[in-house]
Amino acid sequence: MIYNELLTRFSLIKTNIKNIEKIDSYEGLIFLINIDLNPIEIKKAVLSIEMAHPLGRLVDLDVIDLSNHTLSRTELGFSPRRCFICNNLAHNCVRSQKHNLEEIINFIENLVTNYKS
Repeated sequence: MIYNELLTRFSLIKTNIKNIEKIDSYEGLIFLINIDLNPIEIKKAVLSIEMAHPLGRLVDLDVIDLSNHTLSRTELGFSPRRCFICNNLAHNCVRSQKHNLEEIINFIENLVTNYKS
């Protein structure tokens, strides 16, 4: 869903894709997309989807430049990700395992159900 949204909303990205690799991992589906554009512009585009799409909080769209540097939200002046359950800094909740799996699954199921209805 989010992948299609990325391509639909950002035709500039779609027309500059050099290749796509799809990986099905234990973390879920991963797409490695080589895009021939300025990495900062790509990061701004993917951040807009993460922040605006109803399911955007469920995905992590990383941008890695040619020097293998991962562009962060904070480098572009955006605040760090917040936890979708308690609104604390997400990395703190992940690191401390603050929320149990049932809480996380319930949140995701409700979000997807609301999106589909």
